[in-house]
Amino acid sequence: MFTTTLLPNFRKLSDYFVDLTEAQITTVESDGGVVVNLEYLDNTGFERLQLHLASILERYGLKDHYKELLYLILRKNEEIGEKHTMFWHQYNEEKKLKEVATFLLGLKNLKQHETVQLAIKPSLSPTHTINNNEIAEWMIQSIVDNLEKQEFPLSLFGSQIYKLFNGFEDDQHISLDKLTAASKLKLQNPKFKLRPLYVELCLYLQGYLVNQTHLTLPTNAKLSDKQANFFFDILQMLDYISNDDFDSEPKDYIYALFQNNKQVSVYQGNKTD
Repeated sequence: MFTTTLLPNFRKLSDYFVDLTEAQITTVESDGGVVVNLEYLDNTGFERLQLHLASILERYGLKDHYKELLYLILRKNEEIGEKHTMFWHQYNEEKKLKEVATFLLGLKNLKQHETVQLAIKPSLSPTHTINNNEIAEWMIQSIVDNLEKQEFPLSLFGSQIYKLFNGFEDDQHISLDKLTAASKLKLQNPKFKLRPLYVELCLYLQGYLVNQTHLTLPTNAKLSDKQANFFFDILQMLDYISNDDFDSEPKDYIYALFQNNKQVSVYQGNKTD
């Protein structure tokens, strides 16, 4: 964990910290700021982000809002980082479950007298195969037996593996129905779960832009071109997106991102250009 101290103007951030009193703000100022613990940025990453953000804000005429926007971005980035880790962990666990289930289901569906081979394919090497059917069956069955008896390293297989079992009281612990269900799992790449979070970050910052800066919204608009370009630069700064993700103008990418994630509440500004 990387720790730093920041001193944003919390009076500008009153919409975000409604319970923060004037006395508390004064105390923070006298203490030289608030301690910020960062799980998803190290010292090098933090310094890079500071320089990049300062450059972006200079370009948009927002340099007077550096401390406040840095603080908001870091807070939201930590939330997204936590969910990012959770989504990928869940995806990898379900992927392992599906692979094991598909393998075991294939074994259980073998017809009598069908030939079994056991093969490995080392990187940059020829495939090594055990062609002797009886030896291959014995080696595979040894693996299956350990799984049936639930004698496996949980740290390796993960707790999802228990979704394949009926219970300890049965002679046959692994359920054919559960194997079938797990083998048909539809895996969704976590990047599709992360995109709504990127919109959340944009909307989180949009409130500050509308109420504290010149990057406001036209009447009845949900997003402006200037804001869209700004959000694109912030998402790229955080390595959430790259030039490989799109083939259109930056602002058009953000408009499409908003359009495709309508389930995220859109901030409605009260100020106009």
